[in-house]
Amino acid sequence: MSFDVEKPLSLRVLPEDMQIEFSLFIQTHEKLGMLLHPYLIRGGGKHYYTIHDRLSVEKSRNYRGKLAPHEEEIISLTENYSDRNLAKRFTKATAHTYLERLTDGYIAQFVRPYIEKQMNQCLELARLNKIPVFIRETKNVVYKDDFVLVAQEPAEVIFNFIKLKNETRYYQNISHEGRSVHLTGGDGLILTDSPCWLLLNKTLYHFRQQVDGRKLAIFFNKEFISVPPVHEKRYYSTFVKKCIRDFPVIAQGFPVRHQQPEKYPMLTLDLDIEGLPSLFLQFKYGDQILKSQKGKVKVVNFSQEEDAYAFDFFYRDVNWEAETVSFLESLRLKNVYENTFQIDSELSPHRVVNWLNEHSTTLKQQGFLLSQEIGNITYYTDSTEIVVRGDESQDWFDVHAVARFGKNFEIPLVQLRKHLLEGIREYRLPDGRVAVLPESWFADFSDLLTFGQREKDVIRVRKWHGSLLSALSIGGFDGAKRLTAAGNLPPDTAPPDPPEGLQAQLRSYQLEGFRWLDFLRRKHLGGCLADDMGLGKTLQALTLLLNYIGKTTKLITVAPPSTDGQLDLFASADEQIATGKPSLVIMPASLIHNWQAEIRKFIPHISYLTYTGSQRHDLLPYFPHAHLVLATYGTIRNDFDELSRFDFGYIILDESQVIKNPASKMARVIFRLKADHRVTLSGTPIENSLSDLWSQMHFLNPGLLGEHAFFKRFFATPIQKHDDRKKQEKLQQLIRPFILRRTKRQVEKELPELSQEYIYCEMTPEQEQVYQQEKAKIRNFILDNIEKQGVGKSAIVVLKALTRLRQIANHPVLTDSDYQAGSGKFDEVVWNIETLIAEGHKVLVFSSFVKHLRIFTDYFDRKKTGYSLLIGSTHDRAAAIRSFEEGDKRNIFFISLKAGGTGLNLTSAEYVFLLDPWWNPQAELQAISRAHRIGQTRHVMAYRFITVGTVEEKIMQLQQKKSKLADIFINTNNPLKAMTVENVTDLIS
Repeated sequence: MSFDVEKPLSLRVLPEDMQIEFSLFIQTHEKLGMLLHPYLIRGGGKHYYTIHDRLSVEKSRNYRGKLAPHEEEIISLTENYSDRNLAKRFTKATAHTYLERLTDGYIAQFVRPYIEKQMNQCLELARLNKIPVFIRETKNVVYKDDFVLVAQEPAEVIFNFIKLKNETRYYQNISHEGRSVHLTGGDGLILTDSPCWLLLNKTLYHFRQQVDGRKLAIFFNKEFISVPPVHEKRYYSTFVKKCIRDFPVIAQGFPVRHQQPEKYPMLTLDLDIEGLPSLFLQFKYGDQILKSQKGKVKVVNFSQEEDAYAFDFFYRDVNWEAETVSFLESLRLKNVYENTFQIDSELSPHRVVNWLNEHSTTLKQQGFLLSQEIGNITYYTDSTEIVVRGDESQDWFDVHAVARFGKNFEIPLVQLRKHLLEGIREYRLPDGRVAVLPESWFADFSDLLTFGQREKDVIRVRKWHGSLLSALSIGGFDGAKRLTAAGNLPPDTAPPDPPEGLQAQLRSYQLEGFRWLDFLRRKHLGGCLADDMGLGKTLQALTLLLNYIGKTTKLITVAPPSTDGQLDLFASADEQIATGKPSLVIMPASLIHNWQAEIRKFIPHISYLTYTGSQRHDLLPYFPHAHLVLATYGTIRNDFDELSRFDFGYIILDESQVIKNPASKMARVIFRLKADHRVTLSGTPIENSLSDLWSQMHFLNPGLLGEHAFFKRFFATPIQKHDDRKKQEKLQQLIRPFILRRTKRQVEKELPELSQEYIYCEMTPEQEQVYQQEKAKIRNFILDNIEKQGVGKSAIVVLKALTRLRQIANHPVLTDSDYQAGSGKFDEVVWNIETLIAEGHKVLVFSSFVKHLRIFTDYFDRKKTGYSLLIGSTHDRAAAIRSFEEGDKRNIFFISLKAGGTGLNLTSAEYVFLLDPWWNPQAELQAISRAHRIGQTRHVMAYRFITVGTVEEKIMQLQQKKSKLADIFINTNNPLKAMTVENVTDLIS
């Protein structure tokens, strides 16, 4: 680069208009060979330039701002091989003496390569920036004839081979921009060897290829090299072949043929150097297989026929090879190194084989050739699939599944049952190859094979296992008819309207429950209605029964025998209309009266039988004439032989958790009852373990969860002991279509603000005996007292007597501390409390008798269940309230009516239990108002527990009647004053 001079650059003063130019000189060092040095020159004459300054890093500071960046870089590069820096780098001597310590061999091996590396960068900068280069011969001037042209475009070395009869001649020349340049006879000079810069005829050449400068130098003074026949074969097969591969070659006397072979990608299954199963990519060009993506683009093959030599070559399609690699990576293969591919982090040979199975069709379409070299096993690597179709009958799905291995083999899926159920991946095909069963087959079909039955080559699946088919695309099944989650009816299912004759307005969730149950009926499937307590499970079941009765029988009897629907046992047979199959509802004894009351309330025109009591066997001949039979669990257990002869339309189990123990006699006899349809009602289908669930599902849909031993091994143990999430999800998938559960919070918008119901409790036999004996004594005592003193003066006596009967109706231990037997009301209250706790609700429990509450607190103390208690003797009322309202582990609050009937705000509770109702409803309403008050955001449900056949039932009947007597007892503050002898007699009759 030239620039104007602003000040003297040396001792001489230069004219202002003179220009200085940056240049490179090629100079000979006596021991280091040809070197490059930077100079500043200026025009001195027509044929020469004068040297103004030799530049170094130190001197370049004088020209700060005048030198271009690339010029400063060249100065820095040349400084690297200054005497001072070379001495420092290669010896510990001074710059003046370091050469004395370096041998010629050391210089050639170490020093000269270092210098040439710096010079190569200098020459490249000179070429790119067109810096003048000179060969310097004198000290003070450089002649213009010494100018060296730096070629901008690279040259190529041409290898020339001439095959003669008695020898082979070999020489090199170079080609530059289409012009051939001979090496011999010129003034050739190798300036740097690697990479090669050749100075020839005042032109400096660089090369496109990797050129060995020393071999070029041979031909500076020698026209050719002669190879005698004795060395020709080795010479041609090695040197000539390599030259043809790497350089342009001009051949005379032997052929060098350009081929264009067909090309194919190849994938080979084998173990890599670490013993890991991998896929190896190779490229097949004609008959030649290239194992690596790397290597020369030009592939040369040598052949010999007698004394004649020939070469064939082809060029690799590097773009096609790169596209092949990208294609494999798009199929989830990972190029771990060179031509080795693996599948993500999976190192199992099974996974690799399955990948080949999955993609074999695609690979073949892309022209891939597949092979394997993995030990003595030959894996099947073609496509695999399972083809499934189905036939649907009333109770079954018949699944025809065939595993196809390419076009060669079709194997019924049932023949793979052992493999799929025991996790055996390898299956030997008839031709000896080993097929690896895909993981998806195990996930998709193991359940089908587990729960389905084999019928020759067909898998027969019960309708209740239809959910197992939902993930499979099976022809022959109407997808809209398959089971869905409970409560979600298929879109083509016409939901029935509530049946005619139902004397109730169903809420939307109750209508949904009825329609779901009826959908299962039409599919011949059983279902569990598991709604929260108080949401009307009984009403939904009665709606279902009424709808079923209307579709299968007539609803009217010729001579209904009683006003409450109970079938008349004294009417002649021809006065009754045969109703066909009766339906059977089985329940705890305490619920018989509730069901009777619900039937009378909602479907009073159907005929029903209550199959209880010592004379119940007399009812058996009348079963075919009843729409509905009510029975207790105990009765069913005791009378199984008689009841097993009947074929029922429906069997409904209320509080179905009673059969939770599948080994109990109760469960075993109920499993064996015959019915067209089955339903269970339970707010807590699982109480203690998953076996509770198995028992109910086995009753509803036998075989849904397999045999009990299988269920424990396959589901219960993995889930309960090992928290197996996959098994948990599979179990949920199986049972989801058959359990419908709605919580109170889910449907509370449809509930009334306050719901009040009665729960009728049967006395235990021991309790009833105590009650009847006490009632007889009291009746005689009261009547004698009234006869002697009159009704008015007998009020206290009557009150004490009635109170004693109320206590026995609650629990006889309230009047007799030695009483050891049970209480029907106690059992019913405990059952309902524990149900609500299991559902996550809070409950207030009120009683007039503190001693009665103590029976319950003692029970829950033994069960280690938390509760709060508020009675007259409670010192810290605020603490009791706070522990219930704010505590997570105290969901029961026992309160005496006297201590807690007023002044409390307990809005965290949603349920109120009144254990011993009396004739003053105002006191009861005050108790209910502890939860049903301002601040309550949920709907409150109040339950009155009434012991059947006692004075409690008499009082409730009075409350429900619009009569003068009811008004006396219900709406007066002191009903005893207005009583008559007849009133008292009616209460204790």
